[in-house]
Amino acid sequence: MSRPSGFASILLCAALSAASASAQGPLGMAELKALIAGKTIDYQSLSDGKYWRAYYENSGQLLVQRDDALEFSGKWSVRADGSHCHSFNDEVCAKIEKNTDGSYMRIVNGVPAFKWLKIKPGKDF
Repeated sequence: MSRPSGFASILLCAALSAASASAQGPLGMAELKALIAGKTIDYQSLSDGKYWRAYYENSGQLLVQRDDALEFSGKWSVRADGSHCHSFNDEVCAKIEKNTDGSYMRIVNGVPAFKWLKIKPGKDF
């Protein structure tokens, strides 16, 4: 069965559209602050699969709990360029992108590092 000559072009365009819809680009400063301040985020490390929770206090304090119940604290901030920064011993900044499934990706040095699965109001641990 022969296909119309433009069929391959249509498939290529559809594939490119799906790929570009995987993320909407990095969030800006105001959008990111509104998303996380005063909220708990459940997320997963993409390197080891472990689950974490982080509570982002409005004051800039950060409380983190790992799936094995280890809890520690640090600071968080959002820079003018939208970089999301954590400071425990050293400061690590990342870009946050919204995925089409409603989750968010924390991208450190251009590499997806954590997937934010759920964002809940208040401290949830």
